[in-house]
Amino acid sequence: MPNDMHVFEMALGPDTVVARNHADAWAVWSEHCGEPSESYAARDEWVQIDSVKPITIAHDDGPPQPECPHGCMTWATTFPHPTDWTGHHHTCPATHVTKTATEWAATNGRGFLCSTEF
Repeated sequence: MPNDMHVFEMALGPDTVVARNHADAWAVWSEHCGEPSESYAARDEWVQIDSVKPITIAHDDGPPQPECPHGCMTWATTFPHPTDWTGHHHTCPATHVTKTATEWAATNGRGFLCSTEF
């Protein structure tokens, strides 16, 4: 991984990107969303995430909850913990991947990483 890539998240918004610096974070976001960053930059800013901070990203590419080999059906029916939007428990490795910010930057490369909205 080039040492110049870092993970940035919007201070007020939902998005996270991998970029070289704060200005590049806006460029990455604009490329991904297809919108100019000027109107957003006036009311939000990018915050660089500490390189060793763990970041968990949930995705919906895992098996259906009843077929999950990690006990998600049991978790949902026997523990007082709700499942998340994927139907799996919040640490299920089938639908949740955790890496440090440095690891995400290395595996994802420059570009959009994730959002809390989609």
